[in-house]
Formats: sequence, structure tokens, C-alpha cells
Amino acid sequence: MKTREVIIIVPGVRGLLKWPWIVQGIVNFLSRLFKVEVILIDHPRFWREKIRLKNTKVVFVHWNRGISNISLWIAKRRLLRRLRKYKNYNVKIVGISLGGQIVLDAIDESYFENIKKVVLIASVDSHKKVDFPSPPIVNIYSKADTFGHIGEVILFPFSRTVLLKGKNVKNIHLPGVAHVDFCNDNYLKEGKYKGRQVSDIVKGFLRD
Repeated sequence: MKTREVIIIVPGVRGLLKWPWIVQGIVNFLSRLFKVEVILIDHPRFWREKIRLKNTKVVFVHWNRGISNISLWIAKRRLLRRLRKYKNYNVKIVGISLGGQIVLDAIDESYFENIKKVVLIASVDSHKKVDFPSPPIVNIYSKADTFGHIGEVILFPFSRTVLLKGKNVKNIHLPGVAHVDFCNDNYLKEGKYKGRQVSDIVKGFLRD
């Protein structure tokens, strides 16, 4: 019998309009100060219907999508619970923004042989190097992702990095792509993938 497949998607923090008004004010001030565009609308609404592959189940990891250590710990536990639930499936994982931290923390803690690939999208995480057993990891990033870089400075000031190192890691740079472009699955305006959406690139790597 053919092994079933599942894609597990781990979203990042909730959009700005989902935060209390005082947080919105602070973030808006900082965004004007650093001249970056913030993510206003919740990005799962853009991604929920984008990652669809034939004969493949797609599930989201639901968490409160805050930035506290407790929130991240709970999210990691929920991802691990999903992985145990689908232990008889071929699993591929997509981590968006801060979801990248959750994904890497989870596979660092517990190795699952049935995980066939991990795709990180504009990952905001503290991992400079994957020096633990892992499946193939595709790290899709952009040097123009100023918002993501600021997030790493705030959350992980001593361990931030642009590239992810490791023998199983493949870094894919998308020039001129802001964090909001990644989260909103916008069309790319330059580079090798010009005219395509971020989700098109992600699905290409998930099919491999």
C-alpha cells in the first residue's frame, strides 16, 4: 500500500490588526522609523489554499502566534503532537516567518525519520547552523527582508543570521522580496522567479 503524505504548515505571528491597539501603535512607529512595511492581515488566509498537492493532506499547526517563549514552547509541543499523529505518513513541513523557529526547535528535539523535507519561508529564527539530524531543508530568504531581520534582532539578538548552515540545507535567495511579500504570497518582481508567486516556488520544492 502506498504511504500517505501530509504537509504540515506552521504559521508565524498573527497580523498586526490582531494585536492590541498599543502594540499596533508601537509597531507602526517602528515601521516608519526603519521604513519597513508591516504585515497587517493574518497571513494564513493567503496560504491556506495555496499549498495543495494531489493526494496530499494539508494541516495547520494552530497556536496563539505570540512572541513569548511560552507561546513558542506551546507551538513546538503542538507541532510534535502533529508529527506523532502522522508518524505513518510521509511528512513535509512548511514554516513561515517565526514558524521557522518552531520547526527547527521541534526537529532538533525529536528526530522523525518520516519527515522528508522542510521548507522555511522568510524564517525568523535563532539557528545559525543545523548541526542535528534533519531531513533536507530549503531555506527561502531575501536580503531585502528588513522586517524579518529586525524581528531577529529583537527576538534573538545574539544568534541571528541570514543564511542557514548545515549539510542538509539549501539556501534560496529571492532578491527584492520584503517580509510582507513572503507572508502575503505576492508576485516576484525580479530574479530567476520573476512573475511567479512565492507559493509556486514552495510547491516546486515540496514536489521534489
